[in-house]
Amino acid sequence: HIPENVEDPVFFEIAARQYGLRLHTLEDNWPLVRQLNLPAIVTLTDRMTGRRGYLSLVGWRGGRMHFRDLAEQTTWDAELSSLQPYLQGPVYIFWQNSLGFDAIISQGANSQAVLAVKELLRQVGYDHIAPAPLFDSSTAAAVIDFQRRHKLDADGLVGPLTKILLIDAAKAVETPRLDQDTGTGA
Repeated sequence: HIPENVEDPVFFEIAARQYGLRLHTLEDNWPLVRQLNLPAIVTLTDRMTGRRGYLSLVGWRGGRMHFRDLAEQTTWDAELSSLQPYLQGPVYIFWQNSLGFDAIISQGANSQAVLAVKELLRQVGYDHIAPAPLFDSSTAAAVIDFQRRHKLDADGLVGPLTKILLIDAAKAVETPRLDQDTGTGA
């Protein structure tokens, strides 16, 4: 429950930092929410009253979203299409920044952050990347290729979404995942 005198984004940012996590918000991009594969807090808005509520997104089963309401201690599934009228507001995604660098990393940068990005790129198959602290054109090309493969904006900048997916692809940290339907019927 969010205290009445605290704005929602501030509350979630404080909660994330308290546990050593970062917060990223998305709006109206459910394919990306699913691709990130991280537990999230979903904002639901009552269209009549404007009152907001929150549910924990814990999985996807087929085309259905699986939620847990911690206040009520209940779980339930719903089709994304049936919730669409109520999904008015941000999705709060909590993630661990194992790179340790909050800034957006771009071509021309020269730092330890660049070394960390290059190491992750090497771990996910970009073997040609030289282990030097300069974000050169070869690194930028690898980042753009990675972004395209993961359906992100291919801008060559290593911001939060690229970091999340790069850390995940490299299996750099053990991260909680959404419960996914494997299609096995099990």
